[in-house]
Amino acid sequence: MKQISLRLIVASLFCVLAGSQVAPPKNYRISGVVIDRATGQRLARVRIVMNPAGDSSKTTETITSADGQFAFDKVSAGMWSLYAERKGFPRQGFGERPGVPDSFTQVVAGPEGNSEGLTFPLDAPAVVTGRITDEDGEPVIAALEIIIQLETGIHSFQRIRNAATDEQGQYRIYDLPAVPCYLLAVAPTPPAEDGEQAPPTFAPTYYANTADPSAATLLDLQPGREYRADFVMRRTRGAAIHIEGDLGGNLAMLSAAGPRGAEVIVGQLDAGEGRSFYNLPPGHYKLTLFDQRTGDHATKSIEISSSDVTVQAPFRDAPSVTAKVQLVDADPSLLSKITFYLHADGDYQTHARTVGADGTVTIPGMTAGRYKFMLATAGVYIKSLTSENGPATDRIIEVPETGTVKLKVVVAGDGGEVAGKLRVDGKPVAPVRVVLAPRNGSTNSADYLSYQTETDGSFRYRSVRPGDYLLFATADWKMEFGNPAVLGKYLSAAKAVHVEPRASIEANLDQVQ
Repeated sequence: MKQISLRLIVASLFCVLAGSQVAPPKNYRISGVVIDRATGQRLARVRIVMNPAGDSSKTTETITSADGQFAFDKVSAGMWSLYAERKGFPRQGFGERPGVPDSFTQVVAGPEGNSEGLTFPLDAPAVVTGRITDEDGEPVIAALEIIIQLETGIHSFQRIRNAATDEQGQYRIYDLPAVPCYLLAVAPTPPAEDGEQAPPTFAPTYYANTADPSAATLLDLQPGREYRADFVMRRTRGAAIHIEGDLGGNLAMLSAAGPRGAEVIVGQLDAGEGRSFYNLPPGHYKLTLFDQRTGDHATKSIEISSSDVTVQAPFRDAPSVTAKVQLVDADPSLLSKITFYLHADGDYQTHARTVGADGTVTIPGMTAGRYKFMLATAGVYIKSLTSENGPATDRIIEVPETGTVKLKVVVAGDGGEVAGKLRVDGKPVAPVRVVLAPRNGSTNSADYLSYQTETDGSFRYRSVRPGDYLLFATADWKMEFGNPAVLGKYLSAAKAVHVEPRASIEANLDQVQ
């Protein structure tokens, strides 16, 4: 028998083991420069915080150098989130834009990624200052509402900030996002003595010096700039709204229609501050009683002409929404984890609730109005929504002043996926908005999906309702992508996409409109 030496056996074994070893993972680098978007100046001493996408518990940080440079070495392949913090600037994510929800770009490291030589622009807040006086030039102590334009698919104006003047009528708001906004000044109404007529009071006044919301001036705030907005408020007489009955711990808020469909508060009564709103010009108002203990709302619509109006509190049978939810084509255990939210058009109010174990969800004590019924749970979509006792078109419902809106909602887990990359001349384009619009249109802006491309130009929509869509990319961040009336020029050159249940589609793009 042929002898095999021990040395040969050992050598052969070493070769086998060496050939089976897994190569160590390759490290990559994330680097770039931080600048002031408005001036282009490089920013030193900016704290850059980095974490794996979706996992904020594992953070790494660095400080920019004197010329604004930053770098993270030995980074593994994957998606990474970057945030910047510096005195005088709000905390800002990479690719984030003021007033644009969900505007964020992940940095993609890897063999096909794009993670070096990044430019990280920061937006300094805008500042608005001014003085509020009466017709005689005397200072007025007033509250200010800041109504900003949010890019949420359609141009939606919502109240985001309150401020107040000092005893000299001066005010300064130093931390506003650089987006278009309106300013409204409201002076408190002094209570009248019993049996006496209320003295003239100041009419709510929009900048620049008008009581008419359609004539208000839109301030297009820019990063780092300071604006001057003075008001002259004029005294007026008009009708009053008197509240009788038990207010309990309720806060009484009086609102009216503002610019571009926004709802603005024109008066507020805290506990012990009286029961009347005086000197109201003719128009439509909404009186809301807000229970500060439970968060419930009760609403009454009021038309004002030349005569006073008296209402009785509390308001009976406050409106609510109840939905019976059916889950199809998904793991049944997911039902109790589904969360819905109703968002009021033209207002800040959002009501969120999780489905109960019996498949029902109830949102009590709502304010009357028009609401979008939406999902806040990943992995599923609303397949259908019907109402037993009211209109419900494109998952938009009308909540009346009294009674319960009863809904039937079918939620499905068989959504499709649309993914791809945006490359122009072979290079990734980011951050750019990629829009997935329903081919047959919709009156609900939530049906128009937007994705901000990652640094490698990639985009991915998950749990898409099966159907036909049009896909396009745009660099116009002010474009109303959820408004079908303005999409014509974009959709004519868009890419047609058909989404099948549980299917994944690769839809690459090569142009930006």
